Amino acid sequence: MTERPSGDFKPDQSRTEHIEEDHSKKFSPSKLDTYKDCPRRYRYHYVDRIRRKTGTAEAFLGTCAHAALEKLYAGLAHGKRLSLAETVQTFEEEWDSGWSADVEIKHKEYSPENYKSVGRECVRSYYEEHSPFDEDKTVAVEKRLGFPLDSAGICCRIEGLVDRLALAADGSFAVHDYKTGGSLPTQQDVDADWQLAIYDIAVRHNWPDARDVRLVWHYLRFGKTLTSVRSAQQRSDLQKDIAALIERIKHDHDFPPHKSALCDWCEYRDICPLWMHAEKVKAMTLSQLRHDEGVKLADQFADI
Repeated sequence: MTERPSGDFKPDQSRTEHIEEDHSKKFSPSKLDTYKDCPRRYRYHYVDRIRRKTGTAEAFLGTCAHAALEKLYAGLAHGKRLSLAETVQTFEEEWDSGWSADVEIKHKEYSPENYKSVGRECVRSYYEEHSPFDEDKTVAVEKRLGFPLDSAGICCRIEGLVDRLALAADGSFAVHDYKTGGSLPTQQDVDADWQLAIYDIAVRHNWPDARDVRLVWHYLRFGKTLTSVRSAQQRSDLQKDIAALIERIKHDHDFPPHKSALCDWCEYRDICPLWMHAEKVKAMTLSQLRHDEGVKLADQFADI
């Protein structure tokens, strides 16, 4: 489900801060979540289509762990069960071939090997907990699922990638999502989560005879699995909320930045009006700092 931006971009400083409308008709859960977190980051990524090479070590760890589990379950679907060593090796190969200087380590006290060790342990513990993998039958891995949705008279497509879709013996579906982050939510948190619930609607749209749909989160660092289900009313309310959010996006002409803890992980700080001066100052030499007008003003204010 993780989008990996690529390419570099030098923004045109003369471009206007006002745009008429986002003409998108396809929205993924992560795309919608980006707007909810920060409309300005949404604009940079999805409207202006500014792509950055940078990515964090945390995101890269997740990508490699997902690749290892994807290969594991793809093999099982074809009658081939990879060993623990082979599955961990897939993670190692993904890491070694993909790591580069573009991967940013936010917490400087940790090394690439520290992150690699965490990822390796995530894969190992998941394998040992779920082997021999006969709890259900894998329908697909990295499956693109979606459904149509009307928003203010505009037919949109809500679509994204499911980490793993499985079918239980009782005919119910399970949407599995792998998390490698360092925080563990509560049951109340996942019961209120709207991202994975979107795939509940998508499964029922694609398989109308689905007996039930379970939403399953695997928190790999903690060896913890949380499960949630949605009622018909909750699914109906969610579709209304998504339609309203899309309408809000399409009427947003300014995409204002939203300051939060997520700013520390944003790849657009150097062009964001909330952070661009701080990023500029961070890269200056001592001599340049002495001549910067913003720094001079701050010094004068401090003297006062």
